This record gives sequence, C-alpha cells and structure tokens, in this order.
Amino acid sequence: MTNSINIYLKKILSSNNKRSSMAKKNIIGSFGVKGLSIINGFLLVSVTLNYLDKERYGIWLVFASFISWIGFFEVGLGKGLRNKLTAAIAVKDYELGKKLVSTTYSLLAIILFSLNLVFIFANQFINWHSVLNISDSNISDLNLIALIAISGFFVRFYVQIINNVLYADQRPAIANAISPIANLISLIIIYILQFYDPDGNLLTLTWIMVLSPILLLTIASIIAFSGKYRMISPSIRAIDFSLSNELLSLGIKFFIISISGLILYQTSNILIAQYFGPEEVTTYNIAYKFFKTIQMIFTIMITPFWAAFTDAWTMKDIKWIRNVVKKVNKVWLFVTIIGIGALLASNTIYKFWVGSEIQVPFVLSLFVFLFFIYMSYGAIYCQFVNGLGKLKLQIVASIIGALIFIPLNYILIKKFHMGIEGIVISSIVCNFYGPILGPIQYKKLINGKAKGIWDK
Repeated sequence: MTNSINIYLKKILSSNNKRSSMAKKNIIGSFGVKGLSIINGFLLVSVTLNYLDKERYGIWLVFASFISWIGFFEVGLGKGLRNKLTAAIAVKDYELGKKLVSTTYSLLAIILFSLNLVFIFANQFINWHSVLNISDSNISDLNLIALIAISGFFVRFYVQIINNVLYADQRPAIANAISPIANLISLIIIYILQFYDPDGNLLTLTWIMVLSPILLLTIASIIAFSGKYRMISPSIRAIDFSLSNELLSLGIKFFIISISGLILYQTSNILIAQYFGPEEVTTYNIAYKFFKTIQMIFTIMITPFWAAFTDAWTMKDIKWIRNVVKKVNKVWLFVTIIGIGALLASNTIYKFWVGSEIQVPFVLSLFVFLFFIYMSYGAIYCQFVNGLGKLKLQIVASIIGALIFIPLNYILIKKFHMGIEGIVISSIVCNFYGPILGPIQYKKLINGKAKGIWDK
C-alpha cells in the first residue's frame, strides 16, 4: 500500500515548483503522523472501553459531540485567518500577517470568554441525565464533567490557533502531529489507570482528555512564535480591529457552513442516544472510527492543497490546479478500492479490535463506508472552493441539508423503522454540496465561466 501511495504521489506532485515540493513533503510527513493517529485511535477505543464500560464510554462520546459543537462557535475566525494569512505570506507581507494573527487572537479571546461565561451559568440548569437518556442512579457528577469538558475545550480552542498559522504556511503535517501525540499521552495514562482504578472513573477520564491537548498546544505555540514565526507572533501593539471585518466576513461564511456541518456531523451521537440509548452510540462509533480511517488516509493527500490552491489562485497558476485535481481523483479511486477490502474484512477486524461483545451489523458498516467514500470525493472540491473563499453556494446547500437532516432522521427511524443506518443514510442525502455541486462549481470557476452564486 505504501509503495502504491508513493507512486501516486510522484504522479500528482511531479512539478518541481515550490508549491508542489511543499505539498509533497507535508503529505509524506502526514502519513507518518496519521499512521500514529490511526493506531492511537484504535488503541484508545479499546483501552477506554476496558477502563469504563459500554454505557459510560457512550456517555463520553456524546459529551465529545457537545464539545465539537463548541468548536464551531468561533465564527470561522480560524479558517478566515488561514486564507488571509496564506495570501499575506505568498506576497511576503509579514507586517500584515502579524496584524492578522494578533487580531484573531484578540477577537477569539472575547468570543470564547463570553461563551464560556454563558455556559457556566446555563450548566447549573441542565439535566444531563435527561439529555443523555440515562437513569439518575447510574452516573453522578455529570454537571461537573460537562463543566470541565466544555470549559477546557474553550481553552483548547484558543491555544490551537497555532494550527491555522501552520496550515497557512502550508505545513499541515506539523499541525496534525499535535493531536496524535496528545492522544498517545492520554492512552498511556488511561492504560496505567486500569491497574489502579479497575472500576473506571468518567470524571478522571475527562480531566485526562481535556488537559493533554491544551498542554501540547501551549508548548507548540510558545516554540513556534519564539522561533520560525517570530515575525508574525501575536502582539498587543499589532492588534488592528480594522481588519475585523475582513476576517469576520470570510469567517462568518465558514461559520455558517460549520454550523450546518455541526448538525450534519455532530448530532448523530445525540440522536442515537435519544432513539436507541447510549450503548448504541458505542456500536455506531466502532464502525465510524474504523471507516473514518479511509477518510483520514485520503485527507492526508488533500489537506495541503487548501493553502496551495489559495497560493496558486493568487498567482493565477490555473494549469497546476487542473493537474492536481485530475490526479487526486485517481487517488480517490485507489482509496475506494482499499475501502472495499476493509468493508469485506470488517467483522473479523471488529472482533480482533474490541472483542465479540460488541456486534456491529454489516448493513451499518456498509452505509458508514459509503458515507466516508462519498464525503471524501466531495472533499476534493471543497478544498479548492474553500481555498478560494467562494462559499455562497456551499452555504446555501449546507443550510438546506441541515434543515432537512433531523426531520429526515425522524421519518426513516419512526416511519420506516430503520435502525442506526437510517441516520447514516440521512447524512449521505443531506451532504450533497461537495460530491454533487462541488465538481460543477470547480469546473465553472476553473474555466472562467462562474457567474452569480457560483462565483461568490
């Protein structure tokens, strides 16, 4: 598999220009990082299940979904920074870059601090036992766990701005390395805790999962801004709120898309808990995490191209964009073939991975596989469109998908009596922009024929 990927890499990035060279280095580096991430992910599921149990692990997964919700409320500032900073770096305007970084940090501090205050107040009145569909006697301290998990995530989200700086400088491999290292630390700690606390403790797990990434991201930020990125390091003097509109106008577009994505991606665990109970959240996530590795492999290939497309479009290098998109489509076919093999072997792999206690229906595996292959294809064109900031069509499609997602789930589950696979089918139906409209918009833009909503 590795040799085949290397062959495709050579075909995709045969150009000797700096943009292709940078992308190739990041893809190769990301394979090592993502390899560690995939292994960590599989081991973390198994070890965490042993430390807790199926129900409490399902509860943690639902909390993790709520945490992901919070991430969308930075109104797209991170992605807005990525595009604007990439353009500034392309023309070597480091003074502007410093202002963009400093202003983003200040705006995000105001937003996240305000949101956290609201949550701290609201958390006192939330009945988490009802939200999670569990009896009051099963798990205690849920409000404290929620407070630690969500407040901790606000801090994490603030310190991970460094990732967007790395993405803007076309260094996603370095940005992507932080999360696997944090997961590895968590994995080691949880594994050791099994021997000292065999009954498991959800509160302890929450502290571990919250603190590890915060610590690593803080260290990475200090190292980066005191070294390579000293010229664009955040400074109070460099804060320029006149750039707020520029950052927020693009950021708000990403924010709307993200809110729609929040409904389409992150409500699945909550819906499963409500319709089928928290134990089935675990069943779904076994299949989800397994087949997500397919998307992770493909994401490695295309992540460097977001900033590269921004750079190429700024420099009007249309030939390079055409060449890359054409060849990345061939890689998608190659990854799909690998995925089919994984699907056929899935039941055997599940038993080896988590044991025979958790049974994942083949039909669920099939639809989760189709979802990730479908989304991976759309991601090719989303990377291009996002890099250009031509987001209006994507916004409209995302809003429509988000509006019909929950009603469609209700119809498939309650009226057609489908199981968890009904939620996956709804996700496929509602995520129609990338795989269907994305390729059309790409062709219009690349051929100079985009007009109206297709060019905004």
